[in-house]
Amino acid sequence: MKIKIDITIDVDTKSFAECYGEDYNKKIHDKNSTDDAKHQCEQVLEGWFSSMGFEGKILKAQAAPVKSSKMTRKQIIKKIGNPHLSLHAGKGYFYFVFDKPDTFDERSVYTMHLNDLSLDRWVEEGKELLNEVGA
Repeated sequence: MKIKIDITIDVDTKSFAECYGEDYNKKIHDKNSTDDAKHQCEQVLEGWFSSMGFEGKILKAQAAPVKSSKMTRKQIIKKIGNPHLSLHAGKGYFYFVFDKPDTFDERSVYTMHLNDLSLDRWVEEGKELLNEVGA
């Protein structure tokens, strides 16, 4: 009997950087990180199946290419869906601006990169400003 399992793991690159320490180099270690994660998954799955009483081995393990999902300010604003809201980049932070003829307000989000927060979290931040201005 063969069982096919498709697993996608989203690993924080910073955690691999911490494991590799000062020797971490993204260009070199991304391939190593993928191989390390794949190997760990193989070991865990083999151990789990073995603990359940099954005997067997991983026949073919391969890492699937993962598309980079670079988030954009435009995507965030589109998901929030308010024409008076915009998102701007400052130095080391981002800020929402609500600009309507009778109302103006801003809300800062202190993070270096858009991808540091999930899309849902960005939407929450934008909607909090909208709630504050009564929009």
